[in-house]
Amino acid sequence: MQITSGESSKAKRILPTRSEVWKHYTRTKEDRDKCVCHYCHNTFLCLTISGTSNLKSHLKKCKSHLAWSAGQEDKQPNIDDEGKPKKAKLTEGQLRETTNQMVVLGQVPLSFVESVVCKLWVYSSFKKNCD
Repeated sequence: MQITSGESSKAKRILPTRSEVWKHYTRTKEDRDKCVCHYCHNTFLCLTISGTSNLKSHLKKCKSHLAWSAGQEDKQPNIDDEGKPKKAKLTEGQLRETTNQMVVLGQVPLSFVESVVCKLWVYSSFKKNCD
């Protein structure tokens, strides 16, 4: 195999990403110059030489990302060492786990957990402590 003066013997290097914005996008397999938003699944140009400004500005307007970000804020109450409510995250998994403990260990009937009364109680408790 002969290499002429216009050809290169090295393959193009793929450098690791450094920007925090890449936590929210994935490059497409078909074309590395395009990427997909994890939230709205829109496709954007992401040329290496262009930077990530367009991706950052999209995140500021992406309704799906804004809804996800709002859910990541500390708005759910927790009890501190003095027994007073404080704000803390409570994931869906944590809520399911504590509900399971209430049913199994506390022997609360499952019909109570599924009732409208229980749902209203949980909602009003969280809303009151988050406002």
